[in-house]
Amino acid sequence: MSWTRDTATLQTRNTRHCYFESDKFSYCWQPQEFPYDECSRSSVEVTITTLNMGTAGIMMRADTSAGAANVHLEVNTSGEVLLFSRAEKDQSTSYKRLGKQSLPVTLRLTRNGNAFTGAFKSADGKRQWLDSGTVFSRIGAHQLIGFYGCSGSESERPSDAAVGPLMSARFTDWQSDYTENFISPEQHFKYPDAISKEILASENFDDGSLSNPPERPFNPLWKGIEYAYLPYDTAGGRYWAKSGSGFYTIGDDQWGDYELSLAFAAQEKHQNFGNLEFRLRYCTSVLYPQMDQYFSVVIKEGNRFSFEKHRAGNIQLVKSLQVDELNDGRFHHLKVQLLDQSYQVFIDGRLLAAGKDTLQPITMGKVAFQFQNAAVKLDDVIVRSIPDPVNGVMDNLLQNYFSRPIPEYLKKYGISHLPSLR
Repeated sequence: MSWTRDTATLQTRNTRHCYFESDKFSYCWQPQEFPYDECSRSSVEVTITTLNMGTAGIMMRADTSAGAANVHLEVNTSGEVLLFSRAEKDQSTSYKRLGKQSLPVTLRLTRNGNAFTGAFKSADGKRQWLDSGTVFSRIGAHQLIGFYGCSGSESERPSDAAVGPLMSARFTDWQSDYTENFISPEQHFKYPDAISKEILASENFDDGSLSNPPERPFNPLWKGIEYAYLPYDTAGGRYWAKSGSGFYTIGDDQWGDYELSLAFAAQEKHQNFGNLEFRLRYCTSVLYPQMDQYFSVVIKEGNRFSFEKHRAGNIQLVKSLQVDELNDGRFHHLKVQLLDQSYQVFIDGRLLAAGKDTLQPITMGKVAFQFQNAAVKLDDVIVRSIPDPVNGVMDNLLQNYFSRPIPEYLKKYGISHLPSLR
């Protein structure tokens, strides 16, 4: 790497790519602390003016070891802009093709928590920023940020050559930025002495934390996040001001018959609050994520609502409609009820979707939230069990006998080992 006052030139050879676990690339980096998860925000921006072969771009990385978790945004000589990510150390790398822009091109990679968003524009200003993709990686609280280059497959050393051809990339107008908005949790916060047995999880954010143990129904531990931006409201309570993208679950418990209720609002009146997705009976496979199954309530563009059933990559049930404006800055109230095969969805007391899931029903699972480009306030999240007078949760486990008692022989010989039937 060589430097002048306003230009950096990176040269490398025999560095095919940084795609698989055994990375080969040249990387100019500096360490950066990232202590507060989603309350920390880091961005790197640079213009790449020339590139004679291979690829070049921005990388955020956990460390310099081969196979380290990382995200990198790159451009190649044909102008393709791609966003690569490795979610965990030694896992495979995936990518998204964001678009195409001939050189010179300006790239920007932004991190907020575990979410990384790539953007690009033409360096001459004729084409404005395109925020085209978000990926997720657990890089951690100590990251490396910088520029990298790979000479590409055409630079692989021939068997009769000592070295391959030299790749050269030129970087200008670079800038990096880090901000944080962490507010400390409440000290000596007093939780309720007792809570109704029907409450499975209750979160009003007033303790100022999503991750402080011990885990209890009135103090759920959220997965996928450690620090959230939890500002104060006018009454002295707190709420979650979620910006950007992310995916979280309320603990690890899987429930059967339950109701999810919560309050949501746009952070500013008439502001686009992005895409909000609330997943219920969410079941996932670590080895085969394409086999995930769940119900989801999707709210986007301020007035678009849909209720969907996802199973093994297919959407099997959809109810979609336009609703009254929801991004008016006021809190609105969502309530979803799932009992055996039946579902009901309300917003502000208005019934928007109802029916029965009779085709390969989804009957158990977690509660999960997913956000894309969000700017939303959340409060009063409650998961409440719904009593099933016929068989309790056993019909959910069996995925059968929803409307009639489970036979005695099955109770005795088939599911007698289950704790609730002892």
